[in-house]
Amino acid sequence: MSLGTDKLREIYGWLETATLDVFIGAYLVSEDPVEAWAAVRADARYGTWFPGNMTDDGRPRYQEDDYATAIAGYDEVFINVGIDPSVFRDRYGEFIEGDVTPQELELNRVNPMYDRIVSRSLALRNVYSEYFGVELTDSALLASALSPDLGERILAKQISVAEIGGSGKQHGFDIAKEFSSMLQDQGMDQARADTIFGSAQGLLPVLNVLAQRHGDPDDTFDIEEFVGGVELGDQEQRLRIDRLRAQEDSTFTGGKQVDYALSQKTGGVSGLDEL
Repeated sequence: MSLGTDKLREIYGWLETATLDVFIGAYLVSEDPVEAWAAVRADARYGTWFPGNMTDDGRPRYQEDDYATAIAGYDEVFINVGIDPSVFRDRYGEFIEGDVTPQELELNRVNPMYDRIVSRSLALRNVYSEYFGVELTDSALLASALSPDLGERILAKQISVAEIGGSGKQHGFDIAKEFSSMLQDQGMDQARADTIFGSAQGLLPVLNVLAQRHGDPDDTFDIEEFVGGVELGDQEQRLRIDRLRAQEDSTFTGGKQVDYALSQKTGGVSGLDEL
């Protein structure tokens, strides 16, 4: 049964106007929807109407109604985490071309970044503001991390730097932006920062006691000295740590008292060697 123009506009009203005009024009000639879709796909504007959908050999990856469903799915993924989907619509063609379904976008890309950013949002936003002078909402942080132009080239590194600083704050340390950036350049990520700063939270008070007890020329350890000694290969700071441990061992038989003190913090002196 042939369909009239009004009925076609009702059925295919989800198409944008120019696309619908081509479809209706071809259908009124052929009275065949297959021929009408062929005319749409042959139009030079197809790539702007359905970005990423046409393969190199001229086949559509999705039927156009399924394409529209996928686009709506991408929108929903971003809306669900508080991001205006228009920010990312210029990437939807990449998702289609890469066979990224809305489910994969949500489970493998957006949700892990959401957990990474938003679960640590307070410390991260505070450090981000301090380092980069920008007040960002959780959604803005997430959008920046996911954006190909900002997140992957600039802000992703800045967010990683801020995460290191945020990890420091969570363990009681104010980490300078320059030091966080240097640690990021050395390959430190959030997980490693949590390990190092968590150990420092327990060990620094003990090391400071030992430094004062044994007349260390610098009678306190700060966080940068600690990280330098246990993580960055700073031989001077490592020697200080080892020297204080040796001096304490020689003071108490078998080193039991210093071992006990350190064990209350990290499970033993060997914890320093395992960092």
